[in-house]
Order: sequence, then C-alpha cells, then structure tokens
Amino acid sequence: MRRDSAYQETLKALLLFVLIIGYGALTDMVYYLPPFFGVAFFLFCTFLDRKQWLYLLPIVVFLLFFEATKNFLLFSSMIFFALSYYLLLPKVRQLFGTRKHLIPLFVFYAYGGYYLFLSLLGALFELDMPDFSLILFYYAAVEMFFLLVLL
Repeated sequence: MRRDSAYQETLKALLLFVLIIGYGALTDMVYYLPPFFGVAFFLFCTFLDRKQWLYLLPIVVFLLFFEATKNFLLFSSMIFFALSYYLLLPKVRQLFGTRKHLIPLFVFYAYGGYYLFLSLLGALFELDMPDFSLILFYYAAVEMFFLLVLL
C-alpha cells in the first residue's frame, strides 16, 4: 500500500515549525545563539525556487517572532526577503549561477542588507534606527558554517 506524500510533507513542515519556534525562544534567552536570520533567508529563497509553499509558513511565523522580539517594524523582514528574492537574486544568478560558494554571501547579505533596509525605513519614516553591533558578524559566521556543513 502506498503512503500519502502530502501527509509526510505536512509532518515535515510541522516539525520545522516546532523547531523554529523552539529555537527562536532559545535565542531570546541566550544572547550568543545566532537567530538564524541568514538561514531563514536561504530557506526562504530555496522554498520559493522549489515552489514548496507549505514550508514557507514556518519561515513567515519565525520572521514575525523575530521582528516582535527585536522590536523591528512588522513585516519588514518579509518585505526585505521578497524584494531581495525578486530583484537581487535573478541578477546574482545571471552573473554567477547557483554555486555552493555563494551561500556564505547570502548569509552576510541577509544581515547587512536587512540592517541597511531598516536604516532606510527609519530615515524615510523618521523612526528609530537600529544599532549596529559587531555580534552580527559572529551570527553570520556561525550561520555560514552551519549551512556549509549541512549542505
């Protein structure tokens, strides 16, 4: 008898959802755990490429929690991810293709680009600008290593 693959996909998405929420809670308690923002950007792009819409839901929930706990503008990370995916990623793929060595650049871009995006929004709407911290480089390096080991 054949198993239903949609059922397995739903279970995988639910497991991803639980892991993301659990880890997100841990990053709020332990300062030196990276929030996996760069990993979320990489997964967002990967799931959109593969048209796996069910897997995008945990990423969206993670981004909502990320924004809420860090006091960022609501939906700003999702807008940044979407703009980056539809405007920047096609140009990068046209120039460099889809190579594994570009993954670290995407992680660093996620942190640096989001910081610049929030700064731009802050300047446009006269809101508080986010503080730049060197720990962002630590977060990006750990996430880059994490992605390179897993992929």
